[in-house]
Amino acid sequence: PGAWVGQTPEEVTVEAVADTVILPGIAAGLNFGPHPVINIGHQDNTTNPPAVGLFRFDLSAIAVNGAVDPTRLRGLRLVLHQADVADACAPNCGSCASIHRAGEFAFQLLRSDWGENAATWKYHKTGAPWSAPGADGSLDHGIELGRGHFTVGQPLTLESTLCRQALQAQGGSWLRNKQLSLRVRSLGGKIVAATRNQPDPACGGTVYTKPTLMISYCR
Repeated sequence: PGAWVGQTPEEVTVEAVADTVILPGIAAGLNFGPHPVINIGHQDNTTNPPAVGLFRFDLSAIAVNGAVDPTRLRGLRLVLHQADVADACAPNCGSCASIHRAGEFAFQLLRSDWGENAATWKYHKTGAPWSAPGADGSLDHGIELGRGHFTVGQPLTLESTLCRQALQAQGGSWLRNKQLSLRVRSLGGKIVAATRNQPDPACGGTVYTKPTLMISYCR
């Protein structure tokens, strides 16, 4: 709208309020919501599709009069922090170094009615299937927002490269109750991403860092 023409976009960074990973094959019926790390990418020694990461963010910080206007969106940048050690990588809080693999990842907007403690490869919540397994149907996610290259030892950053109008249209389609969800899929890389912004006592106090979303917007 004309009232925003010429304004410099502002930025706010928010932490994920929900996250999980969904896996195909023998793990297709399992939920991994409570885990402090999630493994996104191809699972070794299988021909299954890669595991997919799901993340949800609360955009109340940019709400006006209790609502988030998608026409104010200018950009999105998702950052996932790799975990160095975890029981999920090797027994007794073993190293994750051998699991991480450099490569490309992509992200899309996702429906927000999935349950952190219920989502699986087949279902977005108990008794409710995705429109296609792996949250890969047209009713599950939007078009690709952008891609990012993961370098082992550094955070994975995924930034929207859509033009402003396309991003706003995507936001209008997938934004629900001031919440925005993202689907992260591997195009060749593999990351054990941290999902908790707290120490893990089982790992000797190792601190994990939550995923964050930087939102560029106009007031």
